[in-house]
Amino acid sequence: MSSESEGEMWAVGEEILHDGPPTPRSGSDPAARLDESCLVIDPQAQAFFAREGADTVGKCVGIATILQAHGHVREASEFYRRACDLHDRSPGLTPAAHWLLQARLLCLLKAGMTPPEAELSELRALCIPYADYIEGVREAWQGGDVFNAVRTIGNAYEEFHTGEEIESILLGLVHRGMPGIFNGKPGGRNVSIPRKLFFYREKQDLSPQVAENLSRYKDIRDLDVQIFNRDAAAEWLYAYYGVEARSLFLEARHPGEAADFLGVHVINLLGGWWLDADIPLRTAAFRTLMDTPDRNGVYFLTDHDVIRNDFFGSTPNSEILVDCILSLYRNSYLHKGLPVAGRTGPGIFGRAMNRLINRRLNGIVSHEMIAVLDHSQFRNVIEAVDPLHTV
Repeated sequence: MSSESEGEMWAVGEEILHDGPPTPRSGSDPAARLDESCLVIDPQAQAFFAREGADTVGKCVGIATILQAHGHVREASEFYRRACDLHDRSPGLTPAAHWLLQARLLCLLKAGMTPPEAELSELRALCIPYADYIEGVREAWQGGDVFNAVRTIGNAYEEFHTGEEIESILLGLVHRGMPGIFNGKPGGRNVSIPRKLFFYREKQDLSPQVAENLSRYKDIRDLDVQIFNRDAAAEWLYAYYGVEARSLFLEARHPGEAADFLGVHVINLLGGWWLDADIPLRTAAFRTLMDTPDRNGVYFLTDHDVIRNDFFGSTPNSEILVDCILSLYRNSYLHKGLPVAGRTGPGIFGRAMNRLINRRLNGIVSHEMIAVLDHSQFRNVIEAVDPLHTV
């Protein structure tokens, strides 16, 4: 990767990393930590190292990212450690040192190893919530009590961008270990998700697949089906949410981003079901889903515990969607450079769900009943999913 005039830029998770010249932290010896032999396991990472070296934070993170993507988490941890040692602790060098250190320790945990206590103490000195996160994950993954682990993590996700891995890890722990938390407190009124189904399609004309899907759903009794194109969506957002909503929608750089933005607003106001127009549902399974009573929201997880936003249902003004809109606007104004999945897509749903969990753990009364269903249940409702829809 070539250098730019003001330093190299490397894509790192939810950020663009601005990498300056080699600046090892005072008192550290990063060269002593580097063991090139660990790269033999990954030809792509080895080629990257041969071409670029590992003398800056960005280059080390680039190698670690390749290793991690290929499942070589123990080896990735070594390069995150080296990146942390090279970091000069200046605020302009991203990712921050504490982000790099938590990435290393999380990789060690994924490799079935125990993070060194000295490095946990180092992380705590840099950022307390990050240390809480790693210590909570360590407890949960190494046979401890899930409830205590989740309490230890607390709201550490607030120190991360929406869509980062902490969201799915925490949600997965709760979904498998404390599923009852999604049930609201008794005493709420009986509710049901409105029998409405909404889609977005950028252009007025429909593909054969979408036209076939629409025809099928229109045959479902008492189901109101509505599809928005770009012009209709812009007018609707202006009518019910104002000029800012319309402007942000029209600035979307991709039809998927526009659909993300519109879907949250439509379901928050009107209630009902939002569906990616290309996804064919099994009508009988969808009827069963709609007929299930006493639910304020229905959300599906991928097999990596990420909330899908290409198909979900909710009553109007639910806690989840109100919070989604909060993150959506915050990201739209303050974090325009985030990947779409974190900025407008599943990331905002993960943040909303984890905030709901945290409120309920801390005694904030909520009557809303939320169904969080796993990826096998999602497959039971759909006929097929294009690989592009897999998170």
